[in-house]
Amino acid sequence: MDSIEKKETKTKKIIKAPVKRKTAREYAFLLTFERLITGERNDFSKELAASNLELQAEFFNMALEKIDNNFDFLSNTIQKFSKGFSLERMHKVDLAILILASAEILFLTDLDDLISVNEALELSKRYSSEKSTKFVHGILSSILAEKQTLLKEIRA
Repeated sequence: MDSIEKKETKTKKIIKAPVKRKTAREYAFLLTFERLITGERNDFSKELAASNLELQAEFFNMALEKIDNNFDFLSNTIQKFSKGFSLERMHKVDLAILILASAEILFLTDLDDLISVNEALELSKRYSSEKSTKFVHGILSSILAEKQTLLKEIRA
C-alpha cells in the first residue's frame, strides 16, 4: 500500500505543477496587460500575485523580469510581424499575450516553444476573440520561424 500512496503523491505533484505554471503565466499576462493600460509596472500587484504562486513564483518573476528588461525589443518584434497593425491599434489584451509569449520564446529557453504558443492561444481564447486567436497564432508563428535571427539580434 505504501508504494501506491507514493505513486499517487508523485502523480499529484506532476499533475499539479502545470496548473500552477498556467496560473503563474496568467498572472504575468494580467500584469503585462496592466502595464500596457497604465503605462507603468505595478510592483504592488507583482508582489501580491507572487505571494499566491508558491512554487511557480520563480517562473512568474523571471517572465516579468524578461518583459521589463526587454519591453522595447519585444514590442518592436511584434510590430515587425504584425503587418498592417500598429501597436497602438492592437487590442491591449492581444498585445499583452504576444509580449508574454514572445518573452517566453526568446528569453526563457528552458520552456518548450510550442507550449508557450499553446498557452498564449488559450489565454487568447479566454480573454479575447476567435479572430484575435488567429492573429496571435500568426504573429507567434512568424516569431518562431525567425527565432534564430531574433536571438542573434538580442546577442548583438
